[in-house]
Amino acid sequence: MLAPNDELHIATVAIPMPYPVLDEPGTAAAMEANLIQNEVDSAKEYASRVLQDAMQAAVLQGVPESQIKAVTLVTNGGASEAGTSLAKYAKEASINVRACWDTVVRAV
Repeated sequence: MLAPNDELHIATVAIPMPYPVLDEPGTAAAMEANLIQNEVDSAKEYASRVLQDAMQAAVLQGVPESQIKAVTLVTNGGASEAGTSLAKYAKEASINVRACWDTVVRAV
């Protein structure tokens, strides 16, 4: 399905799990910062594993590695920002999402 000049973009979005909000000013801020960073790190690790699995599946389907562009994105606002992260990536990579969608629909 890929032409010689086509690229397969695989993007995963690392979405940290919600964390508890604590009330003690100094200690709470430190704990929240630590909790946030741990959740972000865990989310990135999981998203990277999913990305690697997707890349391996694409290669097994005959997509040359040189045509695969892979990226793990991170949201600033949790799950509600996943679409924004993907749209920003598509814009920065100059991906015509509509043309991609039309191609997928025709292939199915």
